[in-house]
Amino acid sequence: MRRSLLLADPHPAIEAGIRHSLQHASLGSEVSALEFSGRVDAPSKILEAVTQHQPGVLVTETRIGGRDVLKPLENVMAAFLDLKVIVYSAQDDATHIARAAAIGCYEYLPKTVSCDKLLSVICCAIAGRPVAEDSLLKTTRTRLHRKTFSGNANNADIPLTNREYQVLTHIALGMSNREIAKSLTISVETVKEHVQNVLKKLKVNDRTQAAVFAIRNGWS
Repeated sequence: MRRSLLLADPHPAIEAGIRHSLQHASLGSEVSALEFSGRVDAPSKILEAVTQHQPGVLVTETRIGGRDVLKPLENVMAAFLDLKVIVYSAQDDATHIARAAAIGCYEYLPKTVSCDKLLSVICCAIAGRPVAEDSLLKTTRTRLHRKTFSGNANNADIPLTNREYQVLTHIALGMSNREIAKSLTISVETVKEHVQNVLKKLKVNDRTQAAVFAIRNGWS
């Protein structure tokens, strides 16, 4: 894999910080060998830039200029299967984190972490090493895929199947049917069936009411 990184972020200061860290990092030869490919400032430019530069890692925000990055990013990742994506975001949002986990991003880092931490994760991604046990996306995937729920409601009163519990957890995080399907490795049509079963069993009218029910009962 190429030891290069592409940045998708609206702020030149982030680029300047990363470039400075690459030049002055104390993390050894792995970092010194990294090449900075450039920065794009709009979601629509990511595919073209990845095609042009063929980076090993893409470091990206979740929203740029008020536009969602994660949805178009899914198509980019499908076209470039070796590309590792690290979300480096000012958005500490559970839904964004869950969506990043669902589409297969390597890691999600808040912008409060140091540049050295970011570069260390980039090196791990390029080297193909697994993320740390306390990785935000790893713990999120575990949460999304768990099959038993401890909450206030009696499970016997709401007889959801294990898969329906998983789908409900995704719904509570505001994820779309496509994102749920990606996360659980099932078809969108199967997700739709599970969603309808969840709504029926919870006796609610829509996904919003199902999400509120899940949150109130500690199922999310």
